[in-house]
Amino acid sequence: MEKLVRYFFLLSIILLVVTGIIMFREGRPEWKAYQERYREYLLKNAATPAEKSQADRYAIGVKQVWLPELNRADRCTTCHAGIDTPNGPWQPPLTPHPDISPHSFEKFGCTACHEGKGLATRLPDAHETLTPNRLLEASCGKCHGLEGPGLQEAPTYTSGYEIMDRKACRGCHLLEGDSKSDFHGPSLLGISSKVNREWLTGWLQEPKKYLAGARMANFLLNKNEIAALADFLLKQDLEADNAGLFYGDIGEEEKILDVLSDDEFDELVEQGKVTFGRLRCLSCHTLNGKGGTTGPELTGISRKTNRTWLSAWVRSPATYNPYTLMPTFNMTTIERLGLVEYLLSESEFSMLDEEDPDLILPGADEDEGADGLYNGHDIFQAKGCVNCHRLPGLKPNPEFAPPLKGLADKQIEKIDFGKTTVPRTLSDYIAVKLQSPRIYGDRLKMPDFGFSPEETGRLTTVLLGRSESIPSSYTVKGQATDIPVPAGEVGDIFVRYKCLSCHRLSGRGGRVAPDLSYEGSKVKREWLKNYLEKPYAIRPYLVERMPRFNMTAVETGTLAQYFDLVLRSRDVDSAPDLQLGDPEVGHRLYSDKYVCQSCHSIDGNGGYYGPALENVANRLKTAWLSTRLVNPHPYEPGAREPVMAIPEDERADILAYIKTLKTESKP
Repeated sequence: MEKLVRYFFLLSIILLVVTGIIMFREGRPEWKAYQERYREYLLKNAATPAEKSQADRYAIGVKQVWLPELNRADRCTTCHAGIDTPNGPWQPPLTPHPDISPHSFEKFGCTACHEGKGLATRLPDAHETLTPNRLLEASCGKCHGLEGPGLQEAPTYTSGYEIMDRKACRGCHLLEGDSKSDFHGPSLLGISSKVNREWLTGWLQEPKKYLAGARMANFLLNKNEIAALADFLLKQDLEADNAGLFYGDIGEEEKILDVLSDDEFDELVEQGKVTFGRLRCLSCHTLNGKGGTTGPELTGISRKTNRTWLSAWVRSPATYNPYTLMPTFNMTTIERLGLVEYLLSESEFSMLDEEDPDLILPGADEDEGADGLYNGHDIFQAKGCVNCHRLPGLKPNPEFAPPLKGLADKQIEKIDFGKTTVPRTLSDYIAVKLQSPRIYGDRLKMPDFGFSPEETGRLTTVLLGRSESIPSSYTVKGQATDIPVPAGEVGDIFVRYKCLSCHRLSGRGGRVAPDLSYEGSKVKREWLKNYLEKPYAIRPYLVERMPRFNMTAVETGTLAQYFDLVLRSRDVDSAPDLQLGDPEVGHRLYSDKYVCQSCHSIDGNGGYYGPALENVANRLKTAWLSTRLVNPHPYEPGAREPVMAIPEDERADILAYIKTLKTESKP
């Protein structure tokens, strides 16, 4: 009995101590000390009696912001008391928050962007689900949609979206809305006349071995699957009518080559090199380590395809693949043959390791199973190939991969981490999945894209922004115009030269080149007509430059007229005229105060971050220049140019100086 009394007494002492600690913590929480320090700072830095009186009235207590539309309450400012004090104490957690305009704390609070537990007032509870700073731009996607707010505001997110778009994630996954976007990969019809079996089996085993920047992932196929799939694909022939249109007079071209002497052939290759440069093929294609990435790699093309197919493709790419991004160039037969021979002569790359016999796979036995699949037809469907590559009689499978449009809303308890030791957070789950797609289960189907750690971080940022919990009042609609897709004669030109492969128009098209939606309010008609005939480098830092299509005078005139009459901005056109100031003063402001030459060059002098300006007065309209000096972003959301807040009188002087820049740039 005496022993029980001692135990009871000891337990009472422990209970009393614990109760005392709890009462002390509750009576003297950390946030109270933070707020007292903040009030002392306000009193110390009060410059006027009104400021001192306001500091005296600062009440110590739990601070809460109620966000009814988000149905959440934030108490973050209970500790982070100085977030909206621009000159506040630079001591955590009282550090001022960076400028978030046009956002406001009253509407967004803290957890809308940072996540965390808004009602908690102690650590570690409050920061338990906090979004790491490196992934913070994910929150931009919640309101701004899949494409995000643009490069200026969210560079990491924008880069991640570009990777996602380039890797065609939408081919398998639903990323937003209620219907999956169509993605058309290269046509596989007639592939037997395009590639050889050796190349095809190597490509199916590891695309990156042929092309480091390959869009297609490694589907981790075994030997039998590769052989069966190759057999199936090599039987997919072009329809007779299309084959006739595609190959055309190929026999006549072969006769031309047959009668050339060695010297004439060498001259043809040299002419092809000139044509390659004149057409600016490097804007889209890489050859020998130089060039763009919009189109396929051309280095080693002779290991992939043959002279007959390549010549037919260069002549009429849309005949072979209606969804191709490649335009049709107006070349003579000799120019085309020279271009093809030049490309073949530059091909010195071997995709396959000839010492590895396992890469050259024999045809598959139709009766031999491969992971339960018995022929290439089944493999093509089961691996999701049908979602990117269209073949007659086969329909895409919209449920092949899980939708990602609400991934950020998924409860961590409902995510299957398998038997891994991956930290139980959504960001860790996504990052590991991207780098090891099948780590969470042997029966998973996602291929391996070989993402680098940097690419993984950027993609994780985008995927963490896939939320459907944000109310419509918070969502930002992309700036769209009411311009329809061009039809008639203009539409034919757009299709022929594949303008929307690189440019955007009213929310549709590529992102390699400038948006055309307001081009009529931007550039002068006569300049545009001349530029389309002989394009030159406006942005010297870019690899991707406007190709020379050899358009006819009628085509350039038609496009210039359409742009000038239709592609207009009401805001720019209705802006009041600005009286030009003093060009000499403008030159000094340009050079000394705003240091514009750090980004722009004139006659080769200056930076290359922005467009060259030596001919800007002949190129751009005055109203466009004036409104852009105020703020470029309403008309070009991804513009690199900052908002300078230039006063009107200085803007008039700078504009007067810019209007003197009329030196014609050489193509």
